[in-house]
Amino acid sequence: MRLLPPVTTAQSAVPVLTLPTDAQLSKKKQLTRYPTLTGTPLTKAKSDALANELNALYRSVMDSLGSEEARYIKRVYATVVYSEMTARSLLAAAGCMQSKRKLVATWLLGTSLLSFSKILNNMELGHNVMHGQYDWMQHPYLNSQKFDWDIVCPAPL
Repeated sequence: MRLLPPVTTAQSAVPVLTLPTDAQLSKKKQLTRYPTLTGTPLTKAKSDALANELNALYRSVMDSLGSEEARYIKRVYATVVYSEMTARSLLAAAGCMQSKRKLVATWLLGTSLLSFSKILNNMELGHNVMHGQYDWMQHPYLNSQKFDWDIVCPAPL
């Protein structure tokens, strides 16, 4: 049984917007026309001006990066590595416990710490590295082209 109707034509996910007409503006009582996406391409002068603004923004961001950002991401990376090692050691030690109370407490602490490590790895480290946020550091592991995210999905996907 088919729940959804078949798709016969491809449709863009991004609609092409046009400027509202004067009648629509007066109907909504808006005083200012806001720029919207249109189907017409930019002129060469406008395209060059936009490129210059974006390049200037890029240069200002790259110039602002420094040792504070590098130190922060290295601390996050170290926290992920050491919390995972500690958590796995606690889980291994929990298997050797004689007391059921100590076993449960150690297992719970190890599981919580491993969860913290995985969440920090995925949310703070992996997500930002995959977007290329730390490529400027030239770090061998924190590079978006070589980074292998520690998730269930295979790397090519």
